[in-house]
Amino acid sequence: MPYFYGAYDEPGLANDGWDDFEEIWDSIERDLSNLVFETREEALHEKFRPTNDEDGDRFSNWDLVRYRKSDDREFLRIYYEFGLKALKRTKNGIKERQLSAEFIYYWGMLAACHGYIQCACMAKSNDLSSERAGSAGREATNLDRQKIWFSHYCLRLRDTTKLDRKQIENVMERLINAVLDGEKPEYLSLDVAWFEKFINLEDSEESNDNYGCLRNAFRKNLTYKKMRELIKQKDQDLPPLDLSVPDP
Repeated sequence: MPYFYGAYDEPGLANDGWDDFEEIWDSIERDLSNLVFETREEALHEKFRPTNDEDGDRFSNWDLVRYRKSDDREFLRIYYEFGLKALKRTKNGIKERQLSAEFIYYWGMLAACHGYIQCACMAKSNDLSSERAGSAGREATNLDRQKIWFSHYCLRLRDTTKLDRKQIENVMERLINAVLDGEKPEYLSLDVAWFEKFINLEDSEESNDNYGCLRNAFRKNLTYKKMRELIKQKDQDLPPLDLSVPDP
């Protein structure tokens, strides 16, 4: 923050204070020129992290206007635009070191706009943590895409084999566990976390009799009628529908 420069020192008198003006102007120009306005979508997905975080795009807080519901985003943008305008209008005055009524007017505007924007930059984080947690929870518990993928396989096995429903479930359970274990080269490129949602992995084998078994959401709770409805859905980003099932 340029306004802290010399806060505890005597005002600079070199060149009638113009050295101080120029240093502050340069600092404000750096701040305003590199600003990134975080969007709501970016805030929900935590795209921007502090510079010392290992994950995410690295942005210093001074370069980032955090998305906060409590801020008036329209006014932030307006102050930002006025700040850029004031930078241009004070540039010549700084260069020529010439004090004028116009310079004083735009210098005041520049300081006010920069200070207003920096309050938003000082935010340690956005204020969407509760919404982000809710979104993550919904994503973690949403099994729609898994059910569609599962339905394609089950209906095909039902139509092309003499297996009953229990046997089909056993085949699917074996396939999914093989994917999780990476038993075949064709499985290695698949998203393991996506397939983990099919299987009961709570606690451990010692404490959970159903550990490693297909979850109830994919058993008789998912009827063949429902399966036929699900596979009609288009534009679903699904894993391959032609994976080979390992032998028992």
